[in-house]
This record gives sequence, structure tokens and C-alpha cells, in this order.
Amino acid sequence: MGCTWGRITPDVPLAIPALMRAVKLQKRTAEVGFDWPSLAPVFAKAEEEIAELKAAIDSSGNDAGKPPAKEIGEEFGDLLFVMANIARISGSTLKRACATQMRNSPAASRA
Repeated sequence: MGCTWGRITPDVPLAIPALMRAVKLQKRTAEVGFDWPSLAPVFAKAEEEIAELKAAIDSSGNDAGKPPAKEIGEEFGDLLFVMANIARISGSTLKRACATQMRNSPAASRA
């Protein structure tokens, strides 16, 4: 009997923040055997997603301040999902990483 997405996700709440949900879903899929063998292919996937995001931005002619095209949002979501996987596999958390970056950022000190 194969594994289906519906069997993995029923107790992962939709109401939690999206990046937290991404990490929970990735942990769940890893528990059923769908996981990366190491970080190297995950970084390759991140590079692929960055290229796709750049292409979506270039093809839309998107400038700063302009609402993003649907494709840009989808590609950015793909990239964030991969980055959440890198955080999970490397033993970090996105919440901790973002909090640290904001604490150390010169922009944060001006806020």
C-alpha cells in the first residue's frame, strides 16, 4: 500500500504559520521515507528554485513596489519550502534563524 499526501497531513493544522507548517509536513514525509539523502541535493534544488524565481521575475517585468505576478509568488513559495528543508536537515529552525538575523541586522537597529 502506497503513501498518500492525505495520510501524512491530516493532523498538521492549516491555521499555523506557513513556514512552521512546511517544516512539520517535511518532518512527516521524512518519517515515511521521503527525504533527501544529504544536504547537497537540497542545495542543488534551492539553486534551481532561485533560477526559476529569477526567470519569473524577469519575464513579468516586475519592479519594486509592483504586486508580484502569480508565478513569482509560486516560485518564491517553492524556494521557501526548500529553505525550510535545509533548516530542518541542518538542525536549525527558520524561526531561530530569522530572529537572529533580525537582531543582528543594521536595519533592525534602525527600527
